Amino acid sequence: MLYAHGGFVDDILVHKVAGDSFFVCVNASNQDKDCEHIVAQNRWNCSVENAGPLYAQLAVQGPRALETLQKLTRTDLASIRYYWFTDAEVSSEPARIARTGYTGEDGFEIYVTPDRAVARWREILEAGREFGIKPIGLGARNTLRLEAKMALYGHEIDASITPLEADLAWIVKFNKGDFTGKAALEKQQSEGLKRKLVGFEMRGRGIARDGYEVRLDGAPAGGLPPADPPPPSISTSDCVTSRSRTPIPASDHHPHPEPACRSGDGANAFLQESQMNYPRITAIPRNMNGFAWKEMWARWASLSTPRANWATLSMSTCPFRELP
Repeated sequence: MLYAHGGFVDDILVHKVAGDSFFVCVNASNQDKDCEHIVAQNRWNCSVENAGPLYAQLAVQGPRALETLQKLTRTDLASIRYYWFTDAEVSSEPARIARTGYTGEDGFEIYVTPDRAVARWREILEAGREFGIKPIGLGARNTLRLEAKMALYGHEIDASITPLEADLAWIVKFNKGDFTGKAALEKQQSEGLKRKLVGFEMRGRGIARDGYEVRLDGAPAGGLPPADPPPPSISTSDCVTSRSRTPIPASDHHPHPEPACRSGDGANAFLQESQMNYPRITAIPRNMNGFAWKEMWARWASLSTPRANWATLSMSTCPFRELP
């Protein structure tokens, strides 16, 4: 879902319930913003409802997800196509069952009323016990979806990045009529991209945090959207823009301004070249309001931000690990 300038409002999933009825799944933290945007774009006298409080979603993901959930429903889960859904029952109670997820694995997301969520949660864990099912949080989900190159709002995509820049041109259908942001994307396509998301491999146990600047031969060359360390023994790809992000001011078309990523701003820690080697870097408290970097062998590792609160928040865990 896009703004008029081509940047992302959010990454969403739209289920077609009927010819005149659509169920939109958004990132929970964005539901109010997303609903306001949809209402503002409503030129067809549609009825729009923020139904977030009416649903709880449970995601069962992994190679044994079908076997696990099948124990709780009479619906033939194998017949549900990838990213399709059906309205059925789970544990003899109404549920929307979608063969969706954001892990890169097969799996299902079920929608139930909030008052039944805890019961369904416990039943799913019991059903998957023989398969070694475990509850996981969004941190684990984020690592998995990153390996599968599934873009997430607030990381690889946001209001300052377009689908073309994010290597998501496959979701843009220029031949399917008008849509919000189409003119901006057509203009960008005709003029050529000035920046794009590309992958690189972390070669050590470090964390490429949101907003870090990337430097090639000492010169700024981009900024990092995502923020996950590679899991042990697994090589993962992060994403980096070929230029630092440009801040977008608030306007009628873009009510939510995005910050810039540049030296001297709140995100001026940076990574030199592709981090072929990690130096020894230790974060030490300067005072109760912020952090300073203790520079040992790495003249390029620095953080001198005027935003003390930002530094305290972002440096509460050291972005670089001490190497032996």
